Amino acid sequence: MFPQPRTFDEQITFRIYPGRGNKRGLYWTVQVFRSFKEMRAHIGGNQRWLKEYWSARNTVACCTSWRKGRSIAKRSGVSKEMGEIILCQKRCGVRIVAHEVTHAMFRWMERSGIGLNEFHKPRERLGRCSKEEERLCYAVGDMCGQIYDVLSSKRIVPLGLGT
Repeated sequence: MFPQPRTFDEQITFRIYPGRGNKRGLYWTVQVFRSFKEMRAHIGGNQRWLKEYWSARNTVACCTSWRKGRSIAKRSGVSKEMGEIILCQKRCGVRIVAHEVTHAMFRWMERSGIGLNEFHKPRERLGRCSKEEERLCYAVGDMCGQIYDVLSSKRIVPLGLGT
């Protein structure tokens, strides 16, 4: 029997990477809020979000990506932070997390130079996928797994979902 999921007492913030062993590359900041009210206040109060989301009233989760990374004060160059995945502890199901991570993966593909046409190349054998498709699938699995590892360590979701 799984332990009963609980609401954590504060906002949880952590990073996820499109490769489990890759802690130096591109990443997203994941923020998990205690309530929809807190989450929607964050979305509505963040100027970057206002251009993309005209209303946060019905949002249960979201993902945003910066094209060149978040600006870095007093340093030149492009940040490795790709964006934010915003979740609420009340709705951290597999469907929502996978949905938001898939949005993040499209931005990762753009930044990594992987075009959608790479997935539609003819294959030598039926059922065989391209290197790019395999890379994308592993990245989605790794990022979802990292989110669930943190959520289960905080007992927000049952243990073992991230494996």
